[in-house]
Amino acid sequence: MTPYELLGLLPGFIERLRSTAPNNLEKGVFELRRWGGSKRQLWQEATEAAVCLANSEGGIVLIGLDLDHPIDEAPPCPHEGVTPEWLQDSIREHTHPAVDCTACRLGEAVPATPAAAQECLVLLVPRKAIVGMHRTHRGVCLVRRGERCE
Repeated sequence: MTPYELLGLLPGFIERLRSTAPNNLEKGVFELRRWGGSKRQLWQEATEAAVCLANSEGGIVLIGLDLDHPIDEAPPCPHEGVTPEWLQDSIREHTHPAVDCTACRLGEAVPATPAAAQECLVLLVPRKAIVGMHRTHRGVCLVRRGERCE
């Protein structure tokens, strides 16, 4: 999927998150991640999700939700310096070949997002355009099978 096709899926998914906790939804092309205990954990988990999606059909990594509560209960980011640019650069730096991705704030992508989730991060990951497979900086190659990255 292209970034524009992926972006078109976001409003409907956000609407479903208004009444249902993320863990209770079928995710499809979405990978959901918490803020993590540290910036390092955040970029590592986002990198693994980006590699997985790029090696499959592409998808969206949504970062910063509480997976057990609706979107209007999203917690604020506990880490300093976490920006869309930082996330995008971290993923490109820690993948080989670099995963092509675009990051933004959820509130920028979907203006109707509840206030608590406006600062969550959205990572648009198109399907890979290379012949080989993407890997993390640790050499891990992940592919999406059903709703799981393996």
